[in-house]
Amino acid sequence: IEKYITMSSSKQCEIIECKRTAATLCRHCNKDVCKKHFIEHADSLNDELHPLTDQINELTTKLNGLKSLHIVEQSYAILNKWRNDSFLLIEQLYDRKRYEIDVLVEQNFIKVKNEQEEVIRSLEEKIKKFIRDDDVTYDEIKGMKEIIRNISKETEKLKQNFIDIQTEPLYINKNCITVRSKINLVKEVNEIKSVSLFDGTALLSHDQQLILNRFYGKSSQQWKLIYKAVRDGFDVETFHRLCDNFNPTITVIQSEGNGYLFGGYTNVTWNLTSGPYKKDATAFLFTLTNPYNIPPTKYKVYNSQHAIFQDPHYGPTFGGEGEGSDICVFIETNAGTIHFPQTYIDTSGKGNKTFTGYEQIAICMNQQATYSAVRNYKVAQEYLNKFRNTVLTGLSANKHSIAKVYNNIGLTYHISDDLKEALENYMGALDCA
Repeated sequence: IEKYITMSSSKQCEIIECKRTAATLCRHCNKDVCKKHFIEHADSLNDELHPLTDQINELTTKLNGLKSLHIVEQSYAILNKWRNDSFLLIEQLYDRKRYEIDVLVEQNFIKVKNEQEEVIRSLEEKIKKFIRDDDVTYDEIKGMKEIIRNISKETEKLKQNFIDIQTEPLYINKNCITVRSKINLVKEVNEIKSVSLFDGTALLSHDQQLILNRFYGKSSQQWKLIYKAVRDGFDVETFHRLCDNFNPTITVIQSEGNGYLFGGYTNVTWNLTSGPYKKDATAFLFTLTNPYNIPPTKYKVYNSQHAIFQDPHYGPTFGGEGEGSDICVFIETNAGTIHFPQTYIDTSGKGNKTFTGYEQIAICMNQQATYSAVRNYKVAQEYLNKFRNTVLTGLSANKHSIAKVYNNIGLTYHISDDLKEALENYMGALDCA
């Protein structure tokens, strides 16, 4: 305690009715107090520790009870309303166009049909007269046949082409719906920041990044760009120097010309020293954009023994059986081949043409990039639990350990001002003790 005492013989203890000389400034009450009252204040701090642990437990319970379903329910409701409103607009347009068709039929079809029926009745009367008179010429027969042919053509035309209706595909701007975080989901612990899931990418839109993470199985996974052909060079040695011994990795390829996006994922490392084929039951191929408007699709591996293929002349190569690899990249020639499906399952039915529209021929790459998963991320709750456990097991005796955990929280996360102030007050109280 002595190290906190600042000698001052000219001041009186500020505690009411105390006549003693002030010995130090108490940081707890910010008053000049005597030694007796300073010790009392220091002892009273212990009484504040137990409510603090209750608050920490309550905060942990709140964090553990926060489920993603609670967060998305309102957002789903808004999205469903947008969908229903959009369907309603389509139904209204559909009903209006059906009405226009009915009006056209009412105004024109009946009239044209009646005219044709009148011609037929007239021709029928003429034929009956020829039969009664038993007198008809070749030219008259020829003329009546021509009339019948014309009526037949007009009737077929009336049936097939009376209404000309042309439609255009409905274009929906994907940016008409934006999804972002606008509040702190765990206000007491950390501020959620909007970050790019795939570091340094110009190939992937935000939606495509989310899709790849959905294929991977972890929506919040972040990926670091470890190789980009146009940046690092089109040679196999550079690819392996930068990508070997990283796992898992995602390789994204963009075809030249139409810019179709496709690629593959593997959880095993690219390493030439470990043999040509590697086993990976989690590997998959994917298409994001393609010439058939197939929605983004994940193609799982069925022969996991040949998930990836490694060769000193090839870049990232997936699969390898029978006729060749499902996707093979020749980095140095900026080209590749597709023999899909060999090792992976084709659920789209387009075979070798799935990714670029070409069958078993070279594909030129405009962009090719490989990403590695960023692993060293911890959740805020882990630090919160450490802080709580330190308080529960050590209280003021372990104030240096508490300070260390507190500093870790401050360095690792941007915490809210309210929590920061509370923790700083607590650390200050421990200093007083």
